[in-house]
Amino acid sequence: MNKKYLLTCFLIPACALLLSACGKSDVPEGYFTLNEITEGDETVKEKDLDDYGLDGSYLVFDEDGEGYIMLLDTASDISFNKKDQTVETKYGEVAFKKDGKNVILSDGQVSMTFKKSKKDAPQKPDKADFGKKKPQADADDGTDDIDWDAVMGVEGDALGTFWNDKWFGWWELDGNINEWDQYEDIKFPVLATTSLDSDGTGNIYLWDNDGMLADVTCSNNGYGLTEYGTMLSESGEFFGEPIEHADWNIDPGIYDDHKGYIRIDAYYRDKDGNNLFSYTIHLVKWGLPWDDFDEDELPDNYEWYMDQINSGNQQPETMPE
Repeated sequence: MNKKYLLTCFLIPACALLLSACGKSDVPEGYFTLNEITEGDETVKEKDLDDYGLDGSYLVFDEDGEGYIMLLDTASDISFNKKDQTVETKYGEVAFKKDGKNVILSDGQVSMTFKKSKKDAPQKPDKADFGKKKPQADADDGTDDIDWDAVMGVEGDALGTFWNDKWFGWWELDGNINEWDQYEDIKFPVLATTSLDSDGTGNIYLWDNDGMLADVTCSNNGYGLTEYGTMLSESGEFFGEPIEHADWNIDPGIYDDHKGYIRIDAYYRDKDGNNLFSYTIHLVKWGLPWDDFDEDELPDNYEWYMDQINSGNQQPETMPE
């Protein structure tokens, strides 16, 4: 079972789930807990879901088909469309299938099965609690090795050291409507700073030669695939439009084949909530070479960057045009 693939496909907002529905399903009213995940011939049962950080995942629908999904300690509103047999999320439409009392979400390679529970549905967590819960230590998941008091404490620990830094990189977009198609396949250069305070509150600030690109307040409870935890957006803006809770979900462990690297995948929406384009931001800590990236993954101004770091220059305010 490819743990990183599961996290990328089901927990990162840029992903869309695809499934061919078999017949019309009634409103899936109730409380559904994650029962198993299947990839190819391999199936992970409920008792082993904690190995993937997916224990405690569930779906809730009311009698009108409104509800929410809880994945990786993050709740997102969902709405069932009986006519189209889809589930509407803040990230777009999700295809849906009901199999008896089970609800199945799949992308063709990995499927997630949620079984209906006889228990009462839990109260939807308050937004202020999202991403703030300390995970329970488990002898097999590595969290028992983390000193949680220290990890939330000072810049000297791994968590604080990683996130209190400066970055350089580029971003790209994939247009959903024609007016943005002309900007596809362009690498837009960007500079950034990130910070994380002792209370788990952080910030990500991005800019280019035209000024601020993003200013986003985040939270990080230290829980993720590595000791660097996961940065979840809470509020802010990107490219002049609002960023809300969990629009950005950044776990450096998903792409740990690159040193000092974070990647942000998200959607850009207008004020009516329509998706205009999806985008990906690639950032590497200022001062590190990109020698573990393929040539087509390098920034267009990479030679300028290497001249800067070879000369020992600190992060500048602007880049070459």
